[in-house]
Formats: sequence, structure tokens, C-alpha cells
Amino acid sequence: MVMYTEIKNYILECIKKEEYYIGYKLPPEREFTEKFSASRMTVRRAVDELIQEGVLIKKKGKGITGTYVSIPKKVRSINRISISTDKELIHEYGQIRVEVLEKKLIKNHSITNKLLGLLPHEEVYQVKRVQYGWDIPIVYENIFFPLKYFPQIQEADFRQSLTTIAPLYLREGFKQGKNEVEIECLIATPRLMELLSVTRDSPILQMNIIVRDTQGVPLYCGKDSYDGNSFKYSSHNEVEE
Repeated sequence: MVMYTEIKNYILECIKKEEYYIGYKLPPEREFTEKFSASRMTVRRAVDELIQEGVLIKKKGKGITGTYVSIPKKVRSINRISISTDKELIHEYGQIRVEVLEKKLIKNHSITNKLLGLLPHEEVYQVKRVQYGWDIPIVYENIFFPLKYFPQIQEADFRQSLTTIAPLYLREGFKQGKNEVEIECLIATPRLMELLSVTRDSPILQMNIIVRDTQGVPLYCGKDSYDGNSFKYSSHNEVEE
């Protein structure tokens, strides 16, 4: 009887020889069951262990569903909140595309009341969007812009980098200062599975961001969700471009 370790070692050897290179999509389970005369359960155990070890990664989405040789995680500074102006990501993915999923005026939202200290009657633009490199989703963003600080903000500009929006539309007398960033590790919800093309139980890195002015007043905030299999964040001191 074939042990799952034989299949696991075979895949590792293929990667070592670069027959299975970074980003390579593994053959379907059927090929392994036939090659090793093994059950699907045995093949799945071998693959699942390699996924847990970070060697392989599962992807789900139109035209990309399957198991792949994992790409080394991209390291980003927690001080770098912009995607579309990030030179390293542009080099990796090419031009970054922003798709706005929803934009609306809201009041009395629990996130803005807590993080921005707004009163229940104060209006806020809530913007939900996904940023893509090629057609690969990089980040899902849920952003909140208080109208009292951004009275002239235009809907068309919600596709721009946040570092572009703030200087253009902040109310006179306010200047963007430091970012306050907190990172949580979560498990992908069905909605995030769909938006980020990840599989069930995938790790999600959620960045909770508050952007303050030079006097410490919270100007806007957001919750950014990344695929934890593709990104990791460093706290090294790097200035946002």
C-alpha cells in the first residue's frame, strides 16, 4: 500500500528539480492516484500537509482553481498602505487596477463611531473596492471618508490611491500625519473567499488603519484584507510614498 509520504516526497523532489516550478499548477488528483495506485484520500493527505507547510497553495476562481507551488510571500511594511503606487507590486503585477464594488453615504456606523469618534448624525462615504494586479485580487478594502473632512471628494476619485485622494480633498487646515495600523489574522469568510479567490479556511491578514492629521485628529479609516498565503507584513520603519 502506498504511503502518503511517498507522494509527498515525490512532489518535493519535483519542486527541487524545478519540474514543478514556482506558480506551477499541480496535475489533478487522478494522475497521482494512477501513478501511485493510491486512493484519493492518500493523495489529499500528502497535498494537504504540503499546503500546511506552505509549500503548496490552493486557489479558487474563474480559470485559476487548483493547487499550485507556492510563491514566496511578499513582504510589505505596515507603514505602506498604498497598493496602486507601490513600485514593488507594480513591478510584480504590472499596472494595478481598482474595481469599486460599492459606494454610499452612511450615518451612525459602528466602525466610524468607534475609530473616528464621529457623532451618529455625521455623514461618511463608505467605499468597498478590490485592487487587482493583472486579474489577480491583491486586496479588498472597506474605507470610510467623513464628509466633514472631505467635503469636495468626488466619486470618480475612489479608484485612486489613498495617498492621492487625501492631499487633494482634505478640508483646508488639515494635513495628513501618521498612520495607526493594527494587523489581525482571520479565517476567510465566504465573501472574502469570493473576493480574494482563496479557499475555505485560508488565512486572511486584516489591516485596521486609522489615518490621522499632524495634530492627531483621526481623518479616515479602513479595513484592508489580504491573502495571508501571499503576503506578510513587517514593522520595520519605512515611510509611505
